[in-house]
Amino acid sequence: MKPGKLKRACVIGWPIAHSRSPLIHGYWLKKYGIDGSYTKEAVRPEDLEAFLRALTANAFAGCNVTVPHKEAAYAAAALKDNSAVAIGAANTVWVDAGGLACSNTDTYGFMTHLAISAPDGFKRDSPISVLGAGGAARAIVYGFLQAGCGDLRIFNRSRARSDQLAKDFGPQVRVFDWDKRELASKDSSVLVNTTVLGMRGQPPLDFDVAKL
Repeated sequence: MKPGKLKRACVIGWPIAHSRSPLIHGYWLKKYGIDGSYTKEAVRPEDLEAFLRALTANAFAGCNVTVPHKEAAYAAAALKDNSAVAIGAANTVWVDAGGLACSNTDTYGFMTHLAISAPDGFKRDSPISVLGAGGAARAIVYGFLQAGCGDLRIFNRSRARSDQLAKDFGPQVRVFDWDKRELASKDSSVLVNTTVLGMRGQPPLDFDVAKL
């Protein structure tokens, strides 16, 4: 991208209407006087690779990635940093001289926020419950494993994805059926919802947190 040319970036997902990323990044662009724009783009799963390949043609420097594209974005990138490789998913893609490059900041962002907002909430000797088994869930699991948690419990509507996640991350990760999510989470110190349930336009998350 030529110096002085408007820098364009976006966040992609399906759905994407719920995303507040443009509001957040727009604030920082304005605060620091950066000549750029940040939008949200609805991209169907079957159109993801074509969209990423056309970033330069559409004058995008790169994009952030949200559900359900994180694992597919990782697969499409030619250059993967250590964070993306460790998680097996990407939330940031940009155009590099060597092609598409990707990274994952989900783990750092989530674990840092948890440490600041709930410093006494995470107990390493207590289970952690994670709803979902996609790219965001993989980042959360990796973060808690790095922090020393030895009992991560995964609940997902698709058992195959849960089993694959557990296989990738090891014996500290255990898979439970979706209908056991409340019963098997009673002694968990943290519950993380990485599914689309509860988002605008999606079914509510059916989980009685009073039982925690």
